[in-house]
Amino acid sequence: QPVRGALPGIAGGIAVALSGPLVVWTFGGLEQPLLAGLLAWALAFTFPLLDDARPPTSTILLPGLFFGLVALTRADGALFTFAAFLGILAARGINRESLRIGSTLILLPLLFFVGQLAFRQLYYHEWLPNSAFAKVGFTSVRAWAGLHYVAGTICVAGILVPAILALRGAEPGPLRNRVRLLATMLAVWLTYLVLVGGDFFPGRRHLVPAVI
Repeated sequence: QPVRGALPGIAGGIAVALSGPLVVWTFGGLEQPLLAGLLAWALAFTFPLLDDARPPTSTILLPGLFFGLVALTRADGALFTFAAFLGILAARGINRESLRIGSTLILLPLLFFVGQLAFRQLYYHEWLPNSAFAKVGFTSVRAWAGLHYVAGTICVAGILVPAILALRGAEPGPLRNRVRLLATMLAVWLTYLVLVGGDFFPGRRHLVPAVI
């Protein structure tokens, strides 16, 4: 039984270790490995919030701390907090307790985000980072490029099919709640990648969060 219980973790660890984006960007010198680790811990600490009828504030703030650190790794890192908020609503349903959990979860990430924004404005005299001016453009051409960026690699990476099977096959209960959270966050991130046109770096670095 202990070995059987460890199989999902072993399979997940192997899948992550063999994924192209993570392999390339582990030694790429940018933020992807740190982002992957922080996001994984944020998700792990968010799972208990989906099943507890009324989780205490301290339990909610813990994943919020990791989502806040995620927000510091990238200018668009705050999007993961927004995606988690939507994921909690998808898993628990839209009700007062879900809104309390979600609003408490975003407190620390919001503080981190506003602090970084204030620093950028005071130091660089800009609200947006230089990468936003150089790379981001919401046009139909960029969206088409983003669609190719996502659709052309997700199936190859073996992410999409297992995700759909998990969404359809999960029985009601804790597992289904987790799948709904992850599916919502994955959908938000992939939609964002399509809108911004993906990325021109090799190794598909923006798919690292999708792999996690």
